[in-house]
Amino acid sequence: SGDDGIHADVSVLVLGGDVEVLKSCEGLEGPEVTIRGGEISLVSSDDGINTSGEKGLSIEGGFVSVNADGDGIDLNGSGAMSGGILLIHGPTNNGNGAMDFNGDFIQSGGLLIAAGSSGMAQGPSESSTELSAQIFLTSQAAGTMIRVEAEDGTVIAAFKPAKTFTSLVVASPEFVSGETYHVYVGGSSSWEEAYGLVTGGESTGGTEAVNFEISGSVTQAVQEGASAGGGMGGGMKRPRNQAL
Repeated sequence: SGDDGIHADVSVLVLGGDVEVLKSCEGLEGPEVTIRGGEISLVSSDDGINTSGEKGLSIEGGFVSVNADGDGIDLNGSGAMSGGILLIHGPTNNGNGAMDFNGDFIQSGGLLIAAGSSGMAQGPSESSTELSAQIFLTSQAAGTMIRVEAEDGTVIAAFKPAKTFTSLVVASPEFVSGETYHVYVGGSSSWEEAYGLVTGGESTGGTEAVNFEISGSVTQAVQEGASAGGGMGGGMKRPRNQAL
């Protein structure tokens, strides 16, 4: 598509099936976008998903991968995620963010992994019920695996962003308040990949970039030498190993 991959004047509703947009200005656009199932892959030169309505975006299920040069999701109003998987390969320039919303983004379920630049980075709102971490790193090359592990080695998330990145947001039902998690960059894996999401198998190697303790609905972790962005969600807590 030379313009929008899918556009609606009122609302976009995806219940299932496969949607693949290989080239577009904006991948999905409408006042409201609701995703309840299916497998969706969007590649865009501007925003991946753009909504202009107050309710904006609702992801209740399905698998969504966004590769955007602009904002990964750009919501003039609010957004919510209660299920499914949302992967964002976000922008490399600091004028855009993997997540950009004017209202709230309420995370209550599902797996969210959003990588991109740091300048305008946002994460789920502090009123979310599912726990999340917003991680700021020194510049990492495209295709570098990043994984978040619990103290016992359980992998919470493993992801290979398609572009250079300095920020990562992870929201997962496996996060536990008060527990400590470790972020590794690099290494290798025998795991299977789907749009950068690494699942199954085993991973080895890599360098620990930062560790953090989950405290509150949204926790911030900053690698030494990295800079935190200016568009962060609320409720951030200072972790161990954070650069001051």
